[in-house]
Amino acid sequence: MIMEESAVNPLYLASNVPSPGRDGRRNRRHRWSQQDDFELPHHPEAAAFARERTRDILHRWRVDGDAAHLVLLVVSELVANAVCHAKPQVTVRVSRGWAAGGPVVQIDVADGGPLPPQESAVPPEGDMEERGRGLMVVEAICLETGVRQASGRHMRWAIVSVP
Repeated sequence: MIMEESAVNPLYLASNVPSPGRDGRRNRRHRWSQQDDFELPHHPEAAAFARERTRDILHRWRVDGDAAHLVLLVVSELVANAVCHAKPQVTVRVSRGWAAGGPVVQIDVADGGPLPPQESAVPPEGDMEERGRGLMVVEAICLETGVRQASGRHMRWAIVSVP
């Protein structure tokens, strides 16, 4: 499910820190115990770098197996989308926490805002044979997904269950 304004309130885009809930306090639905932020170069290899860095983070947190593979898939898709469709700077935050259903990992990928259509790397007709399914896959495997925009920046987030 995609939500324009997140009840989870991922990153404040301007300050790159977790945002408070709607009432100004930390969100009560999810508790974040650990997080790691990193910036990426704005080129095609960024998704591979993000996977490598996220793999190291997950290893430290002892998240492995199928759960780790799902998180890495989500990171790849969100970063590739940011590099392909947006202006630099790409910033990633990986957060570990707990939701009502158990342990989760949230991935936040912020970018410099959308590219004008003529500069996008995707063909105008969006060839679904080879492209265009990444965000559908992310939505299908995640507990929640969403988009947030502020100060010209764009951020896509996703939450993956990691039992």
